[in-house]
Amino acid sequence: MTLGRPRKYHTEEELIDAHKVRNRRHYNKNKERIAEQRRLAREAKRASEQLSKPQERGTPLSLARSLFKRCKEDVKRIMNNRTQLGILTEVCIEIRDHSGGDPEAIEKIVEAWRNVYSRSKVVSELYHVHSEIYKLVGCGKELAEVKRVRDELDNIERGLLDIWSEAVMDMEGFVAKFERKRLQFQY
Repeated sequence: MTLGRPRKYHTEEELIDAHKVRNRRHYNKNKERIAEQRRLAREAKRASEQLSKPQERGTPLSLARSLFKRCKEDVKRIMNNRTQLGILTEVCIEIRDHSGGDPEAIEKIVEAWRNVYSRSKVVSELYHVHSEIYKLVGCGKELAEVKRVRDELDNIERGLLDIWSEAVMDMEGFVAKFERKRLQFQY
């Protein structure tokens, strides 16, 4: 008598076919979420490609202003007319609906959002613009505006990390706090 369950797949082709069926079922179940993540990734890529275009000639101040203007447009495109609260709420809803309380699934969801909002080339370019404007004289208004946009993205990053730690530590408590609007970003 043998122990354990009988073999489910006897050939490599059966195993591959089973993977295809499972992957198709997962895609059909999560089609909207996957499409949204792909769209955000495409927008981030498009924005970063636009930033790498050669710069026009001019004074350092005019170059910094034009670079910031382009950077600000790219951030606006990435944000897709959503506020910080809207983005973090969307992340919480996705974690609640699609993670099943699995810490690895939660981490994947948060990492996907962090790649768009805090690790993209647009964000690194924004930090570069901030340091360039900081070196110049007579552009306090521009510096304050860059700092405001940068702080907004930093707040999203901190919010994502807070959400991740709350959800991983206690998924049921996280869902309860989210629905009662008691998470830190909801105050």
